[in-house]
Formats: sequence, structure tokens, C-alpha cells
Amino acid sequence: MSALRHVHNYRGFVFAKLNDAGPDFDEFFGESLSSFDNLIDRSPVGKLEVAGGVLRYMHNCNWKMLVENQTDTCHPMIAHASSAGTAINVWNNAPPGAKKPMAGRDLCAVHELL
Repeated sequence: MSALRHVHNYRGFVFAKLNDAGPDFDEFFGESLSSFDNLIDRSPVGKLEVAGGVLRYMHNCNWKMLVENQTDTCHPMIAHASSAGTAINVWNNAPPGAKKPMAGRDLCAVHELL
């Protein structure tokens, strides 16, 4: 096995690029790294461990429905209004200086757009 020339450790996640061509790590991921930050910052210990095997399940529907439902960012505020509304209320009514979860910020931002 030969050493890789393009290896980057981002908050404990190790990324490697096999080819010398193409964008570097920062250029490729850009602002999408905020999604890693969002997930990692939710951990009480400030890091994550990826453990276990593959999660497999059957979804008896047209494949497009599965993909659309898993990536849809519009339906939660309607279909899950009670839980989203509660999360927004907790965020808005937190005592001054209280640490707020990033997910609440995201919910409030989406709610402002609706």
C-alpha cells in the first residue's frame, strides 16, 4: 500500500483524494462543512464516532418518494408542526446567555422563510 498525497483530517473525519487532479479539500467541501460542524457540535463531547455496519431497511414505495421524503426541507414545518413549533418556542424563550442547539437556529431560520 502506498501513501496518499492528499489526506485531510476535519474534526476527526479523515478524507482522502486518490487523484492529483481536481479541487482540494476546502474548495470541494466549501460551506458544506457547516453540516459537519452542526452535527459534531451537537455531541456533548464535541466529537463523533462512526460505529456499526450498514443500516438496511425496506421502503415499499416508488423510489422517488423515498428520496424526496428524506431530502425534503419543506414538509417538516407542516407535517411536524407541533414538534417544530415546540422547538422554536424553546429556542425563542431560552434565558439570556443560555447555550442553544444549532438545530433550533435552523428551525427558526426556516420558519422565518415560511
